Amino acid sequence: MSMNVFIEALRANNLIILPTETVYGLGANALSDEAVLKIYKAKNRPTKNPLIIHVASLEEAMKYGVFNEDSLKLAKHFWLPAKTANSLTLVVPIKSGTKLSKYVTAGLDTVAIRVPNHPVALELLKQCNFPVAAPSANISTQLSPTQKAHVMLKDIPILEGGFAQVGIESTIVENTTILRPGIITKSMLETVLQKPVVISDGKVIKAPGMTKRHYAPQTPVVIDSILYDPATEARLGFGKDNQCTLNLSITGDIKEAVRNLFAYLHELDQKGYTRIHIAPLPKDQELSITLYDKLHRMIG
Repeated sequence: MSMNVFIEALRANNLIILPTETVYGLGANALSDEAVLKIYKAKNRPTKNPLIIHVASLEEAMKYGVFNEDSLKLAKHFWLPAKTANSLTLVVPIKSGTKLSKYVTAGLDTVAIRVPNHPVALELLKQCNFPVAAPSANISTQLSPTQKAHVMLKDIPILEGGFAQVGIESTIVENTTILRPGIITKSMLETVLQKPVVISDGKVIKAPGMTKRHYAPQTPVVIDSILYDPATEARLGFGKDNQCTLNLSITGDIKEAVRNLFAYLHELDQKGYTRIHIAPLPKDQELSITLYDKLHRMIG
């Protein structure tokens, strides 16, 4: 299907599935209550859980949110045309007079915005005259899809975009607080802002991905596991670990492990194992926070 088919579907307040560099997203016109409510229904997602809107540029983002000095610094550094991975979502106050659907923000006075770093997504957004709300294209609490084959939502057209290069959802930041860890780390943010950044305790849900259980396979997960029964169970290894079904990173690269996590869990989840064991992973690296945040939400 041509790009125009997907744009017209969005304009008609219908849903599409689009690729981004993080995961595949379930997209809808963020200005339409009718369209945004279809996201919640398709995902079986509580309407108190806010959504991220996707736009093609910082200039577009500033039509919907109020950017202070810190958020501007981060946007200019991590969003296009910056030559860095821009898997960063910024939570900012809603700009007065915008026509964003009230369901996008789940009643909050802030909005989560990002510019995806994917050529297909960017071309779609450039041709639309509205922001696109796009949480991950999964049933709520289940694994996010990192390729077209992972999408389980039925009867929604999928805009093909290959494998998601990052493989997990974006880092979400409000001012100097990380609301959801991702590939953009605390030290990366502090380098840009030149001030301390903290990680939220998660007690107040202000952004997607902060619920206790999230992004989990159907098969029960055991983390930091040493032993498993290869006859009925699977195990994700790491580094020089031969006692595993799949290895998140044979070279011990934690960034590679983050990228492979959802994809490998999708693969194992389809094979009828009774449990998926995950080997102990490094806990002394910044991305360990991101990795274990995902893992702990799988056992909720």
